[in-house]
Amino acid sequence: MAPSAKLEVQNAVLSDVKISSQSYQDTSRLILSNRAGNAGTDFILTARNETGLYFSTSSDFASYTNDSLFTMLRSGAVGVGTKTPGARLDVNGGVKIRDANLLELGAGIAGKEINAGKMGYNAFGATGLTFVGAGTNSTNRAVYFFAEGGTTLNGPLTVMGNGNFSGQLRLNGNAGLAGQVLTSNSAADPAWQTPSIAYDNNVRFSLLVSNNTSLNSNLNITTRYNTNATVVSVPGSDISFNQTGLYHFEGAVTGRVDFASALSYEPKFFHNMYINGGTGPGNKPTGSVRLEKAQFQFLQQQYLF
Repeated sequence: MAPSAKLEVQNAVLSDVKISSQSYQDTSRLILSNRAGNAGTDFILTARNETGLYFSTSSDFASYTNDSLFTMLRSGAVGVGTKTPGARLDVNGGVKIRDANLLELGAGIAGKEINAGKMGYNAFGATGLTFVGAGTNSTNRAVYFFAEGGTTLNGPLTVMGNGNFSGQLRLNGNAGLAGQVLTSNSAADPAWQTPSIAYDNNVRFSLLVSNNTSLNSNLNITTRYNTNATVVSVPGSDISFNQTGLYHFEGAVTGRVDFASALSYEPKFFHNMYINGGTGPGNKPTGSVRLEKAQFQFLQQQYLF
């Protein structure tokens, strides 16, 4: 059979081409060149002594010359951009994973959940850089960060689960004082605040509210019991909270409204709670809270003429 190139080696089953040196300390080299005189580039494959296989280039353009394009040591370590790889794959330069392909860590570990250890761009239906923790099933996958110097997130943080802090919780570098709680400061920002006695659940009070006069009048308030009259006082028809802090209210309202049959409109009852001196969004007075649909009976009185 006539050769189709200047050199063609053909044999049944296996064809070999061998470049030999005289000693294991020697170097064998294959040069693929497209030079014309001094112009052009040589692509060089070198077996240096017994250290490994090196792929390099030599060119009349300095930027085309590279002595460490690709290296494979006899230990099996592969280097890209380095002649001294320190791992199975050692890359000196950027790495790209194109399109929607994933990078998987822990492949081949027995019992690993199929997607555990994978990361990708907009992967698994999520929009963003996606990480899947290590684990054996979808309920125990976990990610652990060793970041003794701190971790900084530049942007909003969304937590879709429970939060567990084994160290200090700091707000703008401030861990707060003993006994303070993290709350809103009424300006859409969190802040450390000292809770009031009422917020500490140390104050309990019960009031009896009655009114037998006309509509739109203040109610009569009688104190049934009050565990701290310094913090909560009831002067007349008002309830005064004499300590700044956070308060939680719970209660029920029952009553009866009598109206004449001659009324041409449906009777209604509204209970308004006015908060004086309080602050709401933007440090504005909160105004009033109207409680509708309270537990009231509407009884029609019969009048004979």
